[in-house]
Amino acid sequence: MKKSRLLFVIVILMIWTSVAAVRVFAMTTGFSTEPIPEEEIESFLEAKELTLITDEPKKECIQCFSVNEDGDIAIGSKIFNRKAVCIYDSNGEFQYGYSFKDSGSFGVEFHNDVLNIYFVRSDVALAVNPKGEVLDIAKIQDTTENGSYWRKSVNSSRKKLGDTEYIIRNDIGVLGLFATSYSQLVIKDVSGTENIIYDVSAMQRVSIIIGIVHVVLLFFVVIIGIICGTIKEIRKQKSGR
Repeated sequence: MKKSRLLFVIVILMIWTSVAAVRVFAMTTGFSTEPIPEEEIESFLEAKELTLITDEPKKECIQCFSVNEDGDIAIGSKIFNRKAVCIYDSNGEFQYGYSFKDSGSFGVEFHNDVLNIYFVRSDVALAVNPKGEVLDIAKIQDTTENGSYWRKSVNSSRKKLGDTEYIIRNDIGVLGLFATSYSQLVIKDVSGTENIIYDVSAMQRVSIIIGIVHVVLLFFVVIIGIICGTIKEIRKQKSGR
């Protein structure tokens, strides 16, 4: 019984220490933020299930991205309610990444080797280092300036580092009209030469086609249902005469 109590105390102390340590690092971000109560930080971290990735997962469509001064690139993607952020070098080689649980949209932003992950639905900014350790958590304030920063910086499809431009785009022809994410990340140098270091165009093309087929089939099912219902109603009226 005493051992159980001692173990319980140790676990609580460990959680408290890890949560308290979050406040030691001051987050660098273009958003204006405010502190989050300690108890909310603990529950938020538990819900997100943030884990470090050491092996490159299957490449998915690009939801967001960021670049740091060393040319490292963070690419955010999603699979249902599970999200992933993979870090690549300037040659497109996988370095490490993060996986977490979230059902909403998100953005990423590098500051040196620290990555800020921005959660849209909860308006929370989380700073994490390359070891997967959470350094700080803050609440993103609901202001006009923050809304502008979301659109012009975090969600921008073009980001510049010196004379080099990093671009996310689609290369799937007319199907791009139905895309809600991006299939390529391109590095463009000062001469205009492009180097594609991330490309899931084939997968995105298939995914969109399947989605369109599902919508068309659903449309026809609804139309057939309406026609059958109308015919049945007409027959009923005729038989009642």
